[in-house]
Amino acid sequence: MKSTASVLFALLLTSVVLANIVTHDSVPLKNLKDDVTVIESKWEHSSGLSMSHPTCGSIEAVIDKAGAVTERSVSLGPMKYWDLNGDGGLDARYNTAGHRSDIWLGQTWVQVRNTKDGFSSRTKRATDTKKEYVFRDGRWILR
Repeated sequence: MKSTASVLFALLLTSVVLANIVTHDSVPLKNLKDDVTVIESKWEHSSGLSMSHPTCGSIEAVIDKAGAVTERSVSLGPMKYWDLNGDGGLDARYNTAGHRSDIWLGQTWVQVRNTKDGFSSRTKRATDTKKEYVFRDGRWILR
């Protein structure tokens, strides 16, 4: 049996053509009860592709005008992970069950305060609010 992540990744690759044709669609899958929702978004300087399934999770990508992935996220169970600069490494995570946000700082996860903007803001405060972290040049640094 294939892992959920490999199924979602394969779906993302095979659905790129479909997503360029429609802005929102549901795709039935042979072995899954619910459809996969595929959404294409367009902004001034980039576009986005999102695929989600109620029980398997979701995968999202932001793509610049040249076609390079500049940001991606993956949700599996209660966890959501972000690659904030498209380099393939994990930069942040959020646990929906525990309502906990963490950033990858050096070689460890560091808890930061939850904010309404999630990780769209590239500045985060430590839970004790004495430290502030900034995502710059592909990594989190202490400001």
